[in-house]
Amino acid sequence: MVDVALIKQRYDMIKRTRQGMSNWLFNQVIKSANIQQKSKRTNYMKTIASNDDNFFLAQKDWTFPVPIAYGPGRLADIGNICRRLYASNPLIVTDSGSNNLPFIKTLTDHLNTSSLSSTVFSGISPNPRDDEIEAGCQAYRDGKHDAIIAIGGGSAMDGAKAIGMTVFVGDSAGLSFAYFLSIPAPSAI
Repeated sequence: MVDVALIKQRYDMIKRTRQGMSNWLFNQVIKSANIQQKSKRTNYMKTIASNDDNFFLAQKDWTFPVPIAYGPGRLADIGNICRRLYASNPLIVTDSGSNNLPFIKTLTDHLNTSSLSSTVFSGISPNPRDDEIEAGCQAYRDGKHDAIIAIGGGSAMDGAKAIGMTVFVGDSAGLSFAYFLSIPAPSAI
């Protein structure tokens, strides 16, 4: 049985542009949805690709696991998105490399225009460390923030998720539990 919805959902995330996606990745997406018949796979994927050649230029919203707004012009929607989520004082989390780029100022300008206060936390490095996450949690608490906006690359996204995950626990103990485990003794052979 062909699960068309599952294929479309997976394929939508990496839809190819006019130049196309590599055959290997193309086949991996299809195989991951457990479609066995090659002709059905190929015809279905050609239909999807021909229907939306400008996928990466379109605005998209994802809601799992957290709300993500993607696409050109989406920063202009940030005020409405915050209001819809009852956020009035978000913490903007980005990485140190993105902090001085124009899109950060554009984001804060849109929040200010929407009468929303915010603070930028840019203490995230590649592969965020626990001390950076704790500093982000402290910035969240000190600023009395009620939401987190992650913007930038993967490190900013990872850092923002970790801050959001730990800020409500009270500390970052949830991230460091494994360090308190004893190292098992080698078994005798």
